[in-house]
Amino acid sequence: MRSVPQSAASSGHLRLVCAWVTWPCLLLLSAGCATPAPTTRPIDPPPPALTAACVAGPAYPAGDMLLGELVEVVAAREAAAADCRARHAALISAWPR
Repeated sequence: MRSVPQSAASSGHLRLVCAWVTWPCLLLLSAGCATPAPTTRPIDPPPPALTAACVAGPAYPAGDMLLGELVEVVAAREAAAADCRARHAALISAWPR
């Protein structure tokens, strides 16, 4: 009876191990080609009260005016700017991340 050389036996065993390792690797690699499912949720639009355009306030009157009238116009314009800043801050804090 003829005996199988040691290197041939280990070579056959090595091929069998490689075959068993290759098939699961191919399955894992083929799963990498799949289209991924979306992982983000759709973002709801912000409330209309927060997205309204900012207004500058009353216009500066042309010509001469009393200092008190000018102070009232500047105060109204600053109030409009403060409202715009507050709405912007509310929009930033309410926006989902």
